Amino acid sequence: MDEKYSYYSDVLIEKALKDKLSLKATGRLTGDFLIAGYDTSSATISHALLLLAMHPEQQEAAYQEQLHILGDDPEIVPTWEQLSKMEHLTRILKEVMRLNSPPNIFRKLTKDIDLGEYKLPEGTTAIISFITLHRNPNFWSHPNEFYPDHFLPEECAKRPKDCYFPFSWGPRACPGSVYAMVLNKILISTVIRRYKLETDLKFDEIEFKYSLLLEVSQGYPIKIKQRTSSNSS
Repeated sequence: MDEKYSYYSDVLIEKALKDKLSLKATGRLTGDFLIAGYDTSSATISHALLLLAMHPEQQEAAYQEQLHILGDDPEIVPTWEQLSKMEHLTRILKEVMRLNSPPNIFRKLTKDIDLGEYKLPEGTTAIISFITLHRNPNFWSHPNEFYPDHFLPEECAKRPKDCYFPFSWGPRACPGSVYAMVLNKILISTVIRRYKLETDLKFDEIEFKYSLLLEVSQGYPIKIKQRTSSNSS
């Protein structure tokens, strides 16, 4: 970013003055940024911690990876290079976003499109179901399970790239996708290096409700226990 900018608000204010954006439009842009940047990340992190509490073997694998990369000091904040080495945690987060993606997105067609035997006229609103796509058994070997190995390199090579896009795609794709992944990794790394997570809620008992992302109707009943040593499991 240009050195004269310190905050997103600086960019937004300059843009508003230059393009003479109305107060309503400026407020909408600010709201979009806050909702997209806060609600989605907090929901993803909450869901990730709950799933790790439900799957102690995945939690332990992620914890051991943290010890290998960062050592036994829980106060260390990982660098970009260290974050890039967290392959198992990355797979966990991608799997969380597969299961916990936005229910649908909407796109208005700007031209006529032939889709197989169907002709979609310009102006049609198309609804794309992330849930259906991200749980399609044609693409996912364990569609309704928490299975981070879906994102092993050899598994990714077996399926089309377009069957997974938690941040959407094209000109309206999420501009904060890299930031979100970095934030999620740092926070989850910080939590699991300090605490062991447990829950009485079972994976097959989860009930979802629709919101910006899928949310767990029962909330996130996680029990945390402070780790007593660097190698505690």
